[in-house]
Amino acid sequence: SKLKERDLIFVIRPETTRKTLNSVLESLAEQGVTVNYTNIEYEGDRLKAISMTITTATYSGSHSHTPVDDLLVFYDFQLGDKKTGFEYGVPDFFTAKQRKNANSISGLLIRHSN
Repeated sequence: SKLKERDLIFVIRPETTRKTLNSVLESLAEQGVTVNYTNIEYEGDRLKAISMTITTATYSGSHSHTPVDDLLVFYDFQLGDKKTGFEYGVPDFFTAKQRKNANSISGLLIRHSN
């Protein structure tokens, strides 16, 4: 079945819990995004290090960050301009609304076309 067109933002921040990291995997998979964590380390309740691979039909990347002191943002946009990528910090090209969304979430945001 063809996936509905949608924009997807997956945000990992220092406060993101292990529970959130694991709970989004199924939803991401349903959207055609496969995420595998190869390393997750916490210091107290703050994410200290993370390594993962992210794969979609058009994107494949391995990302490793220590320490995690900014947002890690994976985006897969299918509405309007089709763009997929991963950045440390909010991507410069994000619109004001996308930036606001990225800055306010921990985990996954999916926006479907109307």
